[in-house]
Amino acid sequence: MRGMRYVQRARRTLGPGRALTILEYHSIDPVPHRFAITPDTFERQLDLIQSRYEIVRLRDVPALLRAGDAKRRVVLTFDDAYVDFARHALPRLAERSIPATVFVPTAFIGGVNAWDQHIDGVPLRHIMTGQELRAIQATGLVDLGSHTIDHVRMSRIEEGEMRRQAQGSRATLEHLLQVPVRSFAYPYGMLDDRSPTAERVLAEAGYDVAVISHWGTVNSAANLLSLRRIALTERDDDETITAKIEGAYDWIAIKERVATVLRSARRLTGGLR
Repeated sequence: MRGMRYVQRARRTLGPGRALTILEYHSIDPVPHRFAITPDTFERQLDLIQSRYEIVRLRDVPALLRAGDAKRRVVLTFDDAYVDFARHALPRLAERSIPATVFVPTAFIGGVNAWDQHIDGVPLRHIMTGQELRAIQATGLVDLGSHTIDHVRMSRIEEGEMRRQAQGSRATLEHLLQVPVRSFAYPYGMLDDRSPTAERVLAEAGYDVAVISHWGTVNSAANLLSLRRIALTERDDDETITAKIEGAYDWIAIKERVATVLRSARRLTGGLR
């Protein structure tokens, strides 16, 4: 009963929308860490999710949300375009014909996740080369989207730089892949990493859909450039995975909103740079 109250409260906070759970992954690696789960765990999660839900492409979400039926669907997304996606995730997705979207920080193609170098417990990971990105796109299961050029917080830069990050990353990917690129993931992606200005810039740059990391399993056609996602962990059992997908953990969004207010207050008083 208390869990249902949490869900109802979270959904009032998130606003109206449709049941749509977008999963956020980063790394699939035999050695798990803060942003990685093992291939065996990933495989177990895929089997459970596929047995209970329809898994759809992110690019189809705008039409599905506008259609308005109540069926819950699941979308798989992967941030940062690590090499281990091709090695460990793609074969398992291909075995099950499950689609996914991979977001690429284009300045780091063929490099490493230098933006994480100061975070304890997060190793440097290799990012796919242009050839590897073309190869995964050619499977027909994987769509590629932008993660900016430089993996920067969109809310912390001037509008002109927002435009460069949004337009430049899309142009690089479209030149590389020779297909339209219409999806975007905000780096870091917390609630205060997006803004109305950023959403306008993305729309003007030609993006149809964008995702953030603010927790939620209710999404709306009115918020296509700030769709919420959730994360699964190495330790989640089947019951927890199902509960997360169904919205029983949507109360996490309230905690995130409180954290956002606190960060804003600290920035105003000079306590956070």
